[in-house]
Amino acid sequence: MKNLINSYIEENKEFQKHLEGKYPQMEKALSELERKGFPTKKLENWKYTNVAPLLEDHLKLNPPNDEVSFEDFLLPGEGPLLVFINGHLIESRDFKGLSLKVESLTNSPAKIGEVSGDDSFDLLNLSSLSNMVTVEVEKETVVERPLQILHLSTDAMQGYRIHPRVAIRVGTYSKLDVLETFAHVGSEKNHYLVNAVTDIKVGEGAKVEHVKAQMESLSSLHVSRVNAKIGKDAFFNSFTFTIGSKLGRNNLYVSLEKEGGEAHVHGVFALRGDQHCDNFSIIDHKVAHTNSEQLFKGIVDDNAHGIFTGKIIVNPHAQLTNSQQTSKNLLLSRKAHINTRPILEIYADDVKCAHGATVGQLNENEVFYLESRGIPKEKAQRILCHGFAQEGIDTIMNPLIREKIGTYLNIQLNKFNIGHFNEL
Repeated sequence: MKNLINSYIEENKEFQKHLEGKYPQMEKALSELERKGFPTKKLENWKYTNVAPLLEDHLKLNPPNDEVSFEDFLLPGEGPLLVFINGHLIESRDFKGLSLKVESLTNSPAKIGEVSGDDSFDLLNLSSLSNMVTVEVEKETVVERPLQILHLSTDAMQGYRIHPRVAIRVGTYSKLDVLETFAHVGSEKNHYLVNAVTDIKVGEGAKVEHVKAQMESLSSLHVSRVNAKIGKDAFFNSFTFTIGSKLGRNNLYVSLEKEGGEAHVHGVFALRGDQHCDNFSIIDHKVAHTNSEQLFKGIVDDNAHGIFTGKIIVNPHAQLTNSQQTSKNLLLSRKAHINTRPILEIYADDVKCAHGATVGQLNENEVFYLESRGIPKEKAQRILCHGFAQEGIDTIMNPLIREKIGTYLNIQLNKFNIGHFNEL
């Protein structure tokens, strides 16, 4: 592992030379990454996931630019938009009440934030930045159309890595919906790394929905981190949708920092072949009178492996907290594998907290009922799979985004090998 991390460290040191010391945070991040190294399965938070095999063939910085159509990924109608292809900005559209900035670190003094130090891939992201995306919504503003941030990869990404970093700041009593999409256009055999960080700050009384859709190449490595800080009487709805990558890791860190804050942190993953998806979330109730809700649903076929770890932390001063967490999973083959770990850490005594987890198979009686209504068995099985996932997708509040994610789910379910469902 030490030789593996060294190759990435040396390339990042060479990369940082052209920044001429303008960003001490990046240098600090690189130093901390050199000390920590990449995570291994010896770490409790990574016990089910080994990233080393997909990093061994050194993945280089600065992939070439490319051209590809992205219209199929867009929501209907005009709205705020950022499109990146292989990490390069292709198109940007502002919208009333909302400001979009993509700053090159070489040419402008971008604000890139502080070093967290607790996440090796966050450190790798920060030490590899070439630009910084900032989204700002003015106070008391309702952004009527969803903001779309599209990160596309093409076949030119083979052997490369990119490190998108987005900061979203929503002012007091404002509203913003975001669809952030990571997708690949080209061969499913393309091997690359997308290591993304999205920082979200929800101001007092504001309402924000962030939906992430991950549809990378089935030979790629995708690691992402969403950090959200929720203000007084603010509301945050998060949804993570995963159908892509050979190995995916979704890190979600939500901090309820002021009284009256509320966070809903949901997700759906649908995996096939030898895909591996690890969902790791922490919802931290720091003060009293805060609420959280979490529902993650997984559908796993073939030899795929799905993981959910959800930790709810209720700090000593967070009295009158209300938190519920649920993980539901559906296995479609004998070799499919699920690990689910709902965790509660409660240090206050006047709270309502509950969690639960289920792992099951398709219900034969339900299949038979649909067959008795003239629906062929394979179609009946797909209907039940879609219905299972729909409960999760229905937590998406924006109807345009919800419909788009439903379309992506249908495409994935049509690729599942229905023929072996009855072997269970």
